[in-house]
Amino acid sequence: MANQPGNGTDAGKPQQPVLKKKRGIPFIWILPILAALIGGGLVIKSMLEAGIPIEIIFDTADGIEAGKTKLMYRGLEVARVKTVELNPDLQSVTVHIDIPRNAEKHLKSKAQFWLVKPEISLAGVTGLGTLLSGNYIAVKPGDGKKTRKFKALTSPPPHDVETPGLHLTLTAEKLGSLREDAPIYYRQILVGRVQGHSLAEDGNSVNINIFVKEEYEYLVRKTSRFWNASGISISGGLAGLSVETESLSSILSGGLAFFTPDNDEPTFPSEDGDIFPLYSNFKLAEAGIEITLHLQDGEGLKEHGTRIMFEGIQIGTIEKIGVEKDLSGVIARASLDPRTTPLLTTATRFWRVSPNISLTEISGLSTLLSGEYIAMQPGEGEPRTDFTVLDEPPVLPDSVPGLHFKLSADDLGSLSRGTKIYYKRIPVGNVQAYHLDKSGRQVIIDAYIEEKYAHLVHRNTRFWNTSGIDLTGSVAGFRLRTEAVTSIISGGIAFATPGNSPAKAAAKNSSTFKLYPTYDAASENDTLFGDKREPGLHLNIRTTDLGSLSAGSPVLYKRITVGQVHGYRLDADNETILVQLTIRPQYKHLVHTNSRFWNASGFE
Repeated sequence: MANQPGNGTDAGKPQQPVLKKKRGIPFIWILPILAALIGGGLVIKSMLEAGIPIEIIFDTADGIEAGKTKLMYRGLEVARVKTVELNPDLQSVTVHIDIPRNAEKHLKSKAQFWLVKPEISLAGVTGLGTLLSGNYIAVKPGDGKKTRKFKALTSPPPHDVETPGLHLTLTAEKLGSLREDAPIYYRQILVGRVQGHSLAEDGNSVNINIFVKEEYEYLVRKTSRFWNASGISISGGLAGLSVETESLSSILSGGLAFFTPDNDEPTFPSEDGDIFPLYSNFKLAEAGIEITLHLQDGEGLKEHGTRIMFEGIQIGTIEKIGVEKDLSGVIARASLDPRTTPLLTTATRFWRVSPNISLTEISGLSTLLSGEYIAMQPGEGEPRTDFTVLDEPPVLPDSVPGLHFKLSADDLGSLSRGTKIYYKRIPVGNVQAYHLDKSGRQVIIDAYIEEKYAHLVHRNTRFWNTSGIDLTGSVAGFRLRTEAVTSIISGGIAFATPGNSPAKAAAKNSSTFKLYPTYDAASENDTLFGDKREPGLHLNIRTTDLGSLSAGSPVLYKRITVGQVHGYRLDADNETILVQLTIRPQYKHLVHTNSRFWNASGFE
C-alpha cells in the first residue's frame, strides 16, 4: 500500500538535500588570474618598449664601451651601446645597439654613423665636449632601403648639397698637406671647410670638395681664385725675402684661401657645383693668365722666380721652363696678372733685361740682386698668348708720344742701343736700334726724341756723332770739343738747327737725317749754327786761300787777341772761302767799314 503524504509512518525520516550549481569564478582563482594579467601586461609593455636591434661595423673598438658609449643625434641621447663583439675576420668589430621603435623609419641604407672623439693637434682641438662626456656615436639619417646593418664612417660625412651654404669643387695637381675639415679663409676669416677629396677619373688631378658657410657664400664670385694657404711660402734672393702665410692654423694643419680680382668687369655670384682651379700659392692665384714664351736659351731664368715686369711693376712670373720639341730653344710657361689681358696682343713685345756693365754706367743694376727679368711693351692688335722673347728692347712704336726718326751714317762708330742724344748737352732722346740698309753701304739708326723735346727738331736740323774727343788745333792753339762726359766713352749724338737760316717746319715721324761724323762736318766748319753762340761782333770775310787758319785761330790787333776765327766754309761761287770771325764785345769798336784783315799765319 502506498504511503500517503502526511501519514505518520514517514514522518520521522530525514529529507534528501537538493543540490544547486552556482555560476562564476571561484574566489580562490581571482588572485592568480589577476597576477597573470599583470604579468602579461608587463611582458607586452616590455615588448612594445624594447628597442630595435641594429648592428654597426667599426674598424676598431677603440673608444667604444658597452653600456656607456652613447648614440647621439643633434645633441640628444638616442640609445647606448649594448654589446661589442669581434667579427670572425678579426679585422673589424660589430657594435650592437637597440634603437627606439619610433626611430625605426630612419633605419635606411644611406644612414651614416661615425665615432666622435677628441682630436688634439697643433691646429686645434675637435670634439672638445667628449673630454667630459666621453666618446659617442653620431648618426645622420638618410634615404634608401630599410636595413639594420651599417658600416661606420672613419670621419664625419661632408655636408650634403641640401645643407644651406655653397658647395664647390676645386681641382689641383696634388693634394699637398690639405686634409678633410681643413679651414677655408677669406681675409684671414674662417668662412668654410674642406669636405673631402678624391682622385679625378683620369688620375692626373685631385678633386677637392669644399663648403662655404651660408653667411659668407656671397663672397665667392665666378671670377674668384683659390690657393693653397698651407704652411709658409718663402721666396726671394739677395734683394730680400718674401714670406707669405694665411694664419697660424693653416701653417700647422693646412688650409685654403680665396679672393676675387679687382677689375672693371662685372662679376656674378658662384653657384653650387661650380669648379675652380686651386693654385699652389697666392702669387699664382693673383697672376692667373697663362702665356707661352719662346727664348733662345734659359740662362738666368728660374722657375717660380723670374719676374715679368711692366713699367717697373711686377705683373707675372715664369712658372715652368722646358725645351722646345725640335730642340731649337727654350719654352717657358708664365702666369700674368688678369688685368693685363687687354695688353696681350699681336703687337705686344717681351724682352730680357740683364745687368749691363760698361765704363760709363751699369744698367739693369737691380738684376744683380733680384735676378734677370723679362720686360713687356704692349701694343694694339688681336689677342694673343704666345710670344717670342727678344734679347734686347724693341724699337718704340710710333704710338708712343715723341719723335721717331732715322739717321743715316757711313759707320756706326761707338754708338749702341740706348746711346743718348743730346741738345745743348742735355739728354733728350736715345738710339733705339740700328741695321744696314739694303745695299749694305749705310748704317740706318732708329732714334727717338722725347715728346717734350720733339719741337727742337726741324727738317733742316743736323745731327753729328759726339763719340770720343774732338781735338783740333794749330801753332796758334788747340780746341777740345765734347758733348758730355759719358759720350767720350760710350758715344753719343748731338744736334742743332742752323742759326743763320730760317727754321723750317718741324720734323715728322719716319723722317730721315744724315748723321755727320763730327761737329765741324755738320756745321760746315762752324759756319751754320756757331755764329750766334758767343756775344760780340760777328763778321764774314772772304779769302782765296785759307792757309793755316782753323776754327779757334786768334784775331789780332796790334798783337793783342781781340777775337777768334769761328768757322769757315766754301762760298757759293766755289772759288772763295768764307771765314767767320767773332770780335769780343770790348773790342768791336775797333772795327770799321774800312777796316782790313790779312792772314798773319806763318812767316813773311
